[in-house]
Amino acid sequence: METIVKLTHHAETRSNQRGIKAEAMDVLLRFGKYTHSYQGTGRRSFVTMTKAARRRAREALGKDVYARLEKHLDKVLVVARNGWVVTCMQRTERIKPDQKPFRQLQRHICRSRFNDLGR
Repeated sequence: METIVKLTHHAETRSNQRGIKAEAMDVLLRFGKYTHSYQGTGRRSFVTMTKAARRRAREALGKDVYARLEKHLDKVLVVARNGWVVTCMQRTERIKPDQKPFRQLQRHICRSRFNDLGR
């Protein structure tokens, strides 16, 4: 399997430190679930392997290849808008999705209406 993963310098350093194979990162990017984050200056995505994603990967890669990579798939990749992997880490707990920006906007509108009433 040919792996082409675009890594920033930071992601390359972290993947070497944490022993994350490029082949495993490729599988994560191809089959993983993308959870978007709206915090900070740029929009980023966290890529993780769910049960459904693991099943799809096992079916597509075959049992032998999947068994070899399975222990490396409990990782999280942070991917920028342009598709580059920004960093990678070990997943120790569930990744919780951000609150939607729409809800934050709704709260702002409600607060401003409340302030307009003179309270």
